[in-house]
Amino acid sequence: MEINFRINGGTRRAVLLTIGLVFAAMVTVAAPAAAEVVVDRIAAIVNNDIILQSEVDKAMAPYIKNIKERGLPEQTEETMLNRAHEDIFNNLISEKLVTQKAAELGIIADEKEVNAALEQMRTSKLYSDEAFQSFLKESGYTMDEYRDQIKSQILKTKLLRLEIKSKTVVTPEEVETYFQNSRDEFTAGTQYHLRHIIMQAPKGANPEDKAAVREKMEEVHRKIEEGAPFESMAEQYSQSSFASSGGDIGTFAENDLAADLKETIIRTGEGKITPVMETDVGYQIFYVQSIIKNDGSLNNEVAEKIHEKLYNEKLDEKFSAWIKELRDSADIKSFE
Repeated sequence: MEINFRINGGTRRAVLLTIGLVFAAMVTVAAPAAAEVVVDRIAAIVNNDIILQSEVDKAMAPYIKNIKERGLPEQTEETMLNRAHEDIFNNLISEKLVTQKAAELGIIADEKEVNAALEQMRTSKLYSDEAFQSFLKESGYTMDEYRDQIKSQILKTKLLRLEIKSKTVVTPEEVETYFQNSRDEFTAGTQYHLRHIIMQAPKGANPEDKAAVREKMEEVHRKIEEGAPFESMAEQYSQSSFASSGGDIGTFAENDLAADLKETIIRTGEGKITPVMETDVGYQIFYVQSIIKNDGSLNNEVAEKIHEKLYNEKLDEKFSAWIKELRDSADIKSFE
């Protein structure tokens, strides 16, 4: 028999602390007829909200599966699992803080907004009801859980717009300064800002092993086509040293690309991904993040790309600082 429970975020802190201590002390108990009672415990208390261990485990599951499938040395595997756990645990805490701040400021996401976002996603992916149910199952979500995810994203977007985006400004002078200090990035010609995911078959792999790696890569490709963020998929699945930065391998002049890769990248276009490509270093997928066409001067297109780069850098810095402020002022108790 499995006992499932959830406590509303509004429960008083004193009650939560008592529950936290009780659950921390609980163990699996032998019941009559050799049945077991499985108890879900509290992993953390964030102000007046709780994070259950089951939530941490669910978020960790795909990372554990991917890391263990790589056949890494034991110490390397343990290091990667610990790092993934720390990142996910901190992200769950940050999500709670963002939700709490949205509630404090009276920011809401009503059912109409959630329905509209859900319908937009289904329409853009051409999901039938059956295909959508398959997507939810593969993603490990129930419909209610997926709607909660959409609602959280809407709240986060509104909150960021209010708290951070509206206060983030990039001046023309900053764009000019960046251009003058980085002119080598903007020599005449077309340049491509690329990200990639790479998977390698073991050395000396037989055709069946190679086919299995290719099949896994095709699955990753399909998930990206269905809307999974490329950066997240790179972090989870890529065996490249650039995986931790979302597969970002930088900007390349058209003439610096290998002939077969250049042809594919040109055909792919901005904001799109290539098919799975078999290369000398393994199976790869490339994402064309942006295309910069310039004559070596600070034209409108180059200025726009620089502005976007500087804006995103500032946004990341401000968001990190903002989250740190929320964490510093929050009452966070971990039972990990």
